Amino acid sequence: MAIAFAHALAPRSSARRLPSLGFRPARSGTTATASFASAEQATVRLPHIPVLLAELSSFFPDGIDTFLDCTIGAGGHASHLLRHKRITQYVALDKDPNALSIARSALRPFDNVRYARADFRDMRAVLDELKVPEVNAVLMDIGTSSMQLDQAERGFSFTHDGPIDMRMSCTGMSARDILDTASERELAELFWTLGEERQSRKIARVLVNERERRPIESTKQLATLVERVKGWRKKGIHPATQVFQALRIATNDELAALEEGLLEAIEMAAPHATIAVISFHSLEDRIAKRVFRMAAERVGGVKLLTKKPVVAAEEECEKNPRARSAKLRVVEKLEPGQVPISGKINKYRER
Repeated sequence: MAIAFAHALAPRSSARRLPSLGFRPARSGTTATASFASAEQATVRLPHIPVLLAELSSFFPDGIDTFLDCTIGAGGHASHLLRHKRITQYVALDKDPNALSIARSALRPFDNVRYARADFRDMRAVLDELKVPEVNAVLMDIGTSSMQLDQAERGFSFTHDGPIDMRMSCTGMSARDILDTASERELAELFWTLGEERQSRKIARVLVNERERRPIESTKQLATLVERVKGWRKKGIHPATQVFQALRIATNDELAALEEGLLEAIEMAAPHATIAVISFHSLEDRIAKRVFRMAAERVGGVKLLTKKPVVAAEEECEKNPRARSAKLRVVEKLEPGQVPISGKINKYRER
């Protein structure tokens, strides 16, 4: 049975082609609500440590009319920005209902936050519903959070045994649906394109042979099958990392959503608005780099504030190992008709 999951972008420089699979992840829908709470400041212990806080904050001006946070998560970046910047209204999006619930609790001290359960590719519909014509700052923090990885029932991690789910929105197609119905060739192509897995064909063959004998039902079962193909001495990066990445990206249509979201953010941003994206693997970063550079070449587009991505300092990486793979790219929206110009040089570590 040929399935088609969503379009996703392969690196332009690569000759790889995406698997032609047939159904698309369901949209989570948009539900916009306003939050009103005490303005009293409070310190909240978050289940997820935000990365590049100082670096990110340095790019945003002190006074911001409307800030659009496309991936509110646990509210770590939001809490920092709301405490250190004068922001009139903070619009918080997330397709994960669990993340929104945690963010609401974490940001209870702030009375200028409005929430919407939505994919950031649907930001225009959310802003229209909230009657927000344009935004002055945008943040996208891409990928999975620590709290998602720690919830076994979500199926994102091979270190916690659970169902092979991986849905950010908790609705629609799951990763197991892909594993159960994709052909061997489609799985191999998926692991190669979205996971950059060199042994994609061998892994796909083993998985298809296994599912003919018995269902592949749990994350531990899947990880063990990949271990058999690649081998592992219980140290270093787990051999199933790239397979899990590929399935998660496909399940949530992440790369297509990122490109659409970035293009929409540039379109919705007011002149001089700051747009920042934090990515955690090369496929995401290539898309951000390409979209920003294309926009920087057109009149009325953007100015690159980071010629190369900003990365975390070694001290942060030691405290939070997840920060080691984080890359921050930032642009500023130009005035209509403004000719592209080079941006300022940032003082933080670049790579």
